[in-house]
Amino acid sequence: MDECTLDLDAIGQTMLHCLYSCHGNGYVRERHLRALANSPHPELAMPFMVQSFGNWVREVQLVAFAGLMKQPEAFIAFVQANPQAWQAAKSRATSYWDCYYQGEDGYPWRQSQTRARIQALAQLLKSG
Repeated sequence: MDECTLDLDAIGQTMLHCLYSCHGNGYVRERHLRALANSPHPELAMPFMVQSFGNWVREVQLVAFAGLMKQPEAFIAFVQANPQAWQAAKSRATSYWDCYYQGEDGYPWRQSQTRARIQALAQLLKSG
C-alpha cells in the first residue's frame, strides 16, 4: 500500500493498517480501512472495522460497512464474542446520523441509509 508496509509480513501490515485506521485524519483512516477490508487476517481487522462503522466521517463509515459486508464470517464471529462493541458502533452511527446527516441521508430515520446499513449488517448476524 505504501512504503511503510514494504518490510512487514502480512500480520505486521494488518496491524499497521489497524493503527492507522484510528488516525486523526479521515483520509488516512479511509485509506487504511480499505486495506483492512482486503486483509488476509480479518480476525485482527474486525475490531477496527466495527469501530469505524460508527465513525462520524461518512466516507469512513461507508468503507467500514463495505469491509464488514465483504468479510461476513469474521464480522459474525467478532460480534458474537463482543456484542457491546457492535452495540456501541450502531449507537454512534445513529447518533451521528441524528447530528449531521439527516438532510442528506434520509429523514425520517426509518428511511435513512444509515438505518438500511445497520439492518443489512443485522441481517448478516441473523443468518450466521
